[in-house]
Order: sequence, then C-alpha cells, then structure tokens
Amino acid sequence: MRGRPLNIEWHEDAATLKHLYQQETDQEIRPRLHALWLAREGHSLVEVATLLAVHYNTVLRWAAWYRKAGLPEVRLHRNGGRQGRPAKLSSEQQLRLHDELDQALFHTAAQIKQHLATQYQVEYRRSGVYSLLRRLKIGKKVPRPHSVKADDQAQETWKKGANRAACRAAG
Repeated sequence: MRGRPLNIEWHEDAATLKHLYQQETDQEIRPRLHALWLAREGHSLVEVATLLAVHYNTVLRWAAWYRKAGLPEVRLHRNGGRQGRPAKLSSEQQLRLHDELDQALFHTAAQIKQHLATQYQVEYRRSGVYSLLRRLKIGKKVPRPHSVKADDQAQETWKKGANRAACRAAG
C-alpha cells in the first residue's frame, strides 16, 4: 500500500540518515532516524509505520518535527513527544516532603493537600496528592479501620485454627 507522496525538504541524504540511524544508541531516537532514512529512501509513511511496527500517527509526528527544524527537533522530543508538566515541587522539596511523610504526621490526603498549600504554596487536587505519593513511593500510612466491637483475641484464635474444626464438625 502506497500513501500519498512525502513532501519534505531534506537536509541530509539517505546515506547520512542511514549512518546516523546505525550509530544512534538512544532507544527513543533510533526508530525516528530509522523512519526518516526509510522515508528518504522513498518509502511512504504508511510503509514506514508498518516496517517499524509503530502507529502511522507516530511517523507523521516524527516527519512534522523534521519538517519544522530538521534532526535537532527530532532529537529534542522525549517520551514520544509528551513532555508532561513540570513538577510543582523541586527535588529538594520532594525529599523534604518524603521525610515529613515518613514521620507519619498526616493521616489523610486532605491533610497532605493542606500541608502542601500552607508549607510549599502549591495547590494539588486530591487525585494529584495520590499521584504525588505514588511518585514518591509512599504507601498508605494508616491501617484499615478496626471495629471497636471486634474481639482481637477471638480473631487470633480463629486465625490459629482452633475454632475451625469445631465449625466444620457443626456444619
């Protein structure tokens, strides 16, 4: 299947693109250079996408970057072009927050959210607080709720298997 003709003003010849592709060690940049080399050789973007086992829109994006500013633009983008938002907290602030969370000063996401607003002057939504905790590799600090009516001794006895035999015999 041939797509429409590719309209790119090339800055490198096919041999140069092939050499750059073969020498590239960055696993994110290498397929892009491979795609550009194949396109420069005369393959359609549809064929390039098929040969590289990537989505057609991905190859379109790489070609658009090349059209915009050549190879420097193609190399510039990270994570498939999605740069993400910059962190609201600096690395030092994240380390300090990690230490504060290790001290178990907070029990809920709302308390952490309030602390972030007052101490660091940054606003997070509740879901953002949970995302931040995941990035900082912080687990839940508070155990699950425990009923005041629960008989801890009876539960431990049950776990050890003392009452199970009696229940099986009765049932």
